[in-house]
Amino acid sequence: MSTPEIDPAVFDNETVKKAITQYLDEIGPLQIVFEKLIHHAGTRTTTTYGDIAPLLGLPSSGNHMGSVIGTHLWHIGEWCKTRGWPPITSLVVKANERVPGPGFWKMMNQEGISLGNQKARTAWYHDQVFSYFAIPRL
Repeated sequence: MSTPEIDPAVFDNETVKKAITQYLDEIGPLQIVFEKLIHHAGTRTTTTYGDIAPLLGLPSSGNHMGSVIGTHLWHIGEWCKTRGWPPITSLVVKANERVPGPGFWKMMNQEGISLGNQKARTAWYHDQVFSYFAIPRL
């Protein structure tokens, strides 16, 4: 996700309004997904693509759902990487295999690893996320 570019040569109220609307349209769903991930990190739990879909007004399955959620997760993952945070997006897993989808592995430069290795790496990433985002115990 990037801040909208506004060309000073065509700067007018309509251009600014369109750019701001586009930016808010992008950030709104990201905020919803990020807050859900923070909750799951703090409670040491995972979630699925199907659990996130209704929050974004999407069907609970299908290629479109996976693509939209994957795009949001990519932006959140990149944002976290720039801050040196562990990959909170690893908490979103496929319901049947309990590992993140292919976009996650691409982001982590681990495309093509076996399901067994994905499961081991997923557990390691989850430990990192749970430790980093742990809710302090009283």
